[in-house]
Amino acid sequence: KILRFARGHVLECGIGTGRHNLRQYIINPRLKSLTGIDLVDEALDKAVENLNSATDSIVEMENNVLDVKPKHVSLIHGDFHKLPFPDNTFDTVVSSFALCSAEEPKRALLEMARVSRNRVLLLEHGLSCWKIMRWLGYLTGAYPDPEHPWTHGCYQDRDILKLCRDCGLTIIRRTNYQYGHVYEILAKHSKQARERAIGEHSEKVFGQTFDERGLAEARLFYSNSAHGGSLQEWSDWIRQNRWKEQ
Repeated sequence: KILRFARGHVLECGIGTGRHNLRQYIINPRLKSLTGIDLVDEALDKAVENLNSATDSIVEMENNVLDVKPKHVSLIHGDFHKLPFPDNTFDTVVSSFALCSAEEPKRALLEMARVSRNRVLLLEHGLSCWKIMRWLGYLTGAYPDPEHPWTHGCYQDRDILKLCRDCGLTIIRRTNYQYGHVYEILAKHSKQARERAIGEHSEKVFGQTFDERGLAEARLFYSNSAHGGSLQEWSDWIRQNRWKEQ
């Protein structure tokens, strides 16, 4: 449900195979372009397949009232801890169960805020927002499961609300599921809050500069757009063609 708030030029961090979200992006009339970034080439290969099949299934629907228009889509091989884009590049930045597996979740979320103009969407799981559920989990030893990171590759003990506060994000809308463990969040930020949040992270300078290692290490994996000749060309096109809400 949270993806209905995505609009304009959208970046999804840790897009993986995209099997749950790509269809929602395709039918979103407010989406101008989609950029997905992930470190796993095999997942990006599958994302290309899922993109094509999702597009075909919608276009071939009988009595298609969606009037689906082709979307500009590019997939990037890169690390969302050091995004290869200047500040304020995207209208919306999305994390869908990506922060739970991030090695440095605060740095990752700060990067998402940095490249966002002012809209961050999170679909994440972590510690319950209900104190009684946290207490019961710790008391019984059932949650968080200490073996979970090794068996599933993600952490159950991320405090999503504290993480948002620590990164200078203001939560505009929030819905919780599964006894408070799953979060759908629409958040915004200010440049001042972002700069305060970065604090001691002197390696990151906000403004027109950004972590050039991210750009050097990232590469364009796939694009269906004439504007996706290179990663730099794609980034420039997004910034030169700002989306305006109708």
